[in-house]
Amino acid sequence: MAREPLHVVILPWLAFGHMIPFFHLSSSLAKAGIRVSFISTPRNIQRLPEIPAELEPLFNFVQFHLPSVDGLPIGAEATVDLTMDQTQFLKISSQQKNKRTVRGRASHRHQSGSLFRRQLPSDHSRLKSYFSEYSRKRFG
Repeated sequence: MAREPLHVVILPWLAFGHMIPFFHLSSSLAKAGIRVSFISTPRNIQRLPEIPAELEPLFNFVQFHLPSVDGLPIGAEATVDLTMDQTQFLKISSQQKNKRTVRGRASHRHQSGSLFRRQLPSDHSRLKSYFSEYSRKRFG
């Protein structure tokens, strides 16, 4: 029986101190021939480096839009867009939307990220996928 090719889903916290290291990890995985889906908001994806042309077939950006949350300024999609006091509203908004985004991707065999550690692991037995959580400190 042929095995499905590995497909890794990367879902970093919406702070560039998390997104940039996970972007570099995603690029390294794609260079190794592993399909990668990097999930973030449209504005954050625009602010990330471009994907090298040779990696485009294996590197996919998946966009999601943050739902409105009282206290979260319009257009804020990362911690850099907020004051320290407003960061809590980004957490609430991203958890509401991202949980549904990832749950809808049942075909992915491995998911990795730095968001909502309590919500996702319980879904993995149902999705028949693996879940790994990594701190940004592991990537420099």
